[in-house]
Amino acid sequence: MPRYGWMFGGEEAEKQYDNLPQDSRRLVNQRIKELQEDPINIPHREYDAQFDLHSVPIGDDKGLITYGVEENYRVVIGYRFTPGIN
Repeated sequence: MPRYGWMFGGEEAEKQYDNLPQDSRRLVNQRIKELQEDPINIPHREYDAQFDLHSVPIGDDKGLITYGVEENYRVVIGYRFTPGIN
């Protein structure tokens, strides 16, 4: 059972996710599973303390997931799914 729950951070995040190519969405889903286990100690994570946001790559040149962590509720909130530039 995952240690954290997952939720979208609004309609824009859902729309971005829905518009990802199928192969990128598959990688995002795998990354979400990893984030649900440990969103802080994930490899290649970057943290922006000013905005309290984390970013991790989706896959090789596939883009980034930008997310927040709400420790009180053990929830990871997906804010953006930025596709890579090919």
